[in-house]
Amino acid sequence: MNHDAFDNHNVSAAERHFQIRQLETPEQFEPFQSGIRELLVFYQDVLADDFCDVAAENANNPNQRLEQLTANTRSCMPWLWIITDHAGRVLAIAALGQVIPGRHAYLHGVAHPLLLTQRCCSPALINQLANRVLTLGFETLGLIKIKAEFEADNRGALGFCRRMGFTREAHFRQDNRVGGLLKDVVVYSLFAERFFERKKAQPALPKGHRPNPGGG
Repeated sequence: MNHDAFDNHNVSAAERHFQIRQLETPEQFEPFQSGIRELLVFYQDVLADDFCDVAAENANNPNQRLEQLTANTRSCMPWLWIITDHAGRVLAIAALGQVIPGRHAYLHGVAHPLLLTQRCCSPALINQLANRVLTLGFETLGLIKIKAEFEADNRGALGFCRRMGFTREAHFRQDNRVGGLLKDVVVYSLFAERFFERKKAQPALPKGHRPNPGGG
């Protein structure tokens, strides 16, 4: 299992006890399964339509949706990364799904709402998590582009995509049902050439600074 303390560059002292872990095998996934389930509880209604293939008779069953979400998250291995704190609690997930090596994939991600509302997890930490996933996609899998799909009113996802260099490719009106409401869905994409342009343009790290393996 690949896991690093966060890169100390641009993060606060309080944030440095977090770790990024790549879960590549079922044996690595198992110790964090309950923590992943606890995190997915906050998002099961939002994610169920797009990330779950739940039979119609179970569509309104929260336990069934949660089981399917957990199974689908597990299926993203070996392209699955998590953020944990010093106690091993899972605070964020990022993964590549529907991967076609050499072509494209979807970026999936969620973060603990308490973590975000208390502002103890800065964009720099989330960016480092995403950079590991994006680097794997573009440098190892040779993807042409990575896509992100989310509700149009999701300001957090929109801000993240803009920070990471994604651009909007599509806007689908009333395309997803969340909590009984039909919501617009947008698709943002990051192309390989844009990813490498941004990586090349990144400023050099301070003298003596040694970045962690895996990017960030």
